[in-house]
Amino acid sequence: GVGVSVLCPGTVATALSSSARNRPASLGGGAGRAAGATQAGAPASFMTPAAFADEVLGAVEANRFFVSSHPEFRTLVGQRNEAVAESFRGVADSTVIAAMRALIEPF
Repeated sequence: GVGVSVLCPGTVATALSSSARNRPASLGGGAGRAAGATQAGAPASFMTPAAFADEVLGAVEANRFFVSSHPEFRTLVGQRNEAVAESFRGVADSTVIAAMRALIEPF
């Protein structure tokens, strides 16, 4: 049979934040590096690509449906889920929304 896993990755020390250098100038690329971390200067919460791969492979082999690589993000994910649920009622905690936006801003 075919197994399915949903990967919910945290931060991995890659050069993804510098990918704008590969985007054509006509699409807003080539403007230099984004503010995100790379492997050389990654914050402590960034996993190495090898550790991330080991985590994901182990989870897939164990047939885990949700694969969450960074347990330290559990509280933040819970807050995000609550903000989404609140949006169905027309309300969402603006502090949580601002925090989530700040997380993706460097990228």
